[in-house]
Amino acid sequence: MYFNNKTFLVKRNSTYPLIKFPLVQYIREKYDITHEMLQNCAVTFSMFNEETGLYKVANVAGDLVIYEDEYQFLDEPTYVLQYALKSKDTTEIGVFSAEFKLTFLGDNCGIITLPSDQKITIIIQPSITKVERASEVTLPSPVISTSIIPYFYGTVSSGGVGVGVNRPAATENLIKSGTLVSQSSTGTISINFNSSFDDYIFFAIPISSTAKTKWYVSVLNNGDIGGAVNVGGNLFPDAEIVNVNLTNPLLGLTQYQVFISNYQVESASVIELKNS
Repeated sequence: MYFNNKTFLVKRNSTYPLIKFPLVQYIREKYDITHEMLQNCAVTFSMFNEETGLYKVANVAGDLVIYEDEYQFLDEPTYVLQYALKSKDTTEIGVFSAEFKLTFLGDNCGIITLPSDQKITIIIQPSITKVERASEVTLPSPVISTSIIPYFYGTVSSGGVGVGVNRPAATENLIKSGTLVSQSSTGTISINFNSSFDDYIFFAIPISSTAKTKWYVSVLNNGDIGGAVNVGGNLFPDAEIVNVNLTNPLLGLTQYQVFISNYQVESASVIELKNS
C-alpha cells in the first residue's frame, strides 16, 4: 500500500521528509468524503511530544494534494494529506505523535481527525551536523534563547445556562487549563477550538505579542476583536492581563493577554486570529 509506513525518521533541524498520509478509498468511504467536499476544505497539522504531552506544532496549515487522473497513478492514492516540516519543528530530539485535521466548509461543514485507527509517529534523531544560525554566531556566549513564549487556547462549559451567563474569569488557572502551543504568536495564529454551543472559547498570548484585532473563518464569517464585555458586543472583547508562572525557569512569571469570548460559541472551523 502507498505510504504504508506511518513512522517517519527525521534528523534534528531537518525539513525532510514530507509528512504524508493517504486519503485512500477505504477512508473516504468510511467517512462519506466526496470529491466535492475535498474541493472546499482546510487541512491542518499537529504533532506533540509523547513524553511531555506538549505540542511542538499545533493546527498549522497543511496541504491536500489531489491527483486528478486516478488512472495515471495506479499505485498511488488519489488524495494525499501532507505537511512540509520547518526547521523550527525539529529542534527537539524525541518521539512525536502527529495528526491531520480536515475541516469541511460550506454545506458539508464538520471536522475529521486522521488517522483514526492508525498512528503517525515522527522520530527526531540527533544530527552530527552542527547547525548555526547567523544571529547565534555574532552573539556572545552563553546565549539563552527565550524568543518563543508559548500561547494557550481552550474552552469552558457554561453549564447549559443562557447566552452570556457564567462567562469565565481571566485567571492563571483558566489559562493553564487550555492547550499549550510552543510557537510564536506575534503573527496570525490559527486555532480550531472544536467547541460546542455551550462553550466559551478563549486564547492567551504573551504581552510581548501584538494584540489580535481581527478574527476570520471565511469571507462571510469574520469580525473585529475588542470592546467592552457585553453579550451584544464583538466575539472577543478587549484582552485582560494575567500573570502566569510558566514551568520553564528561563521564562518564569510572564504576563499574558487573555481574550475570552463574550458569549458561548459553537465552532467546528479553524479561526484565524489576526493582528489587523
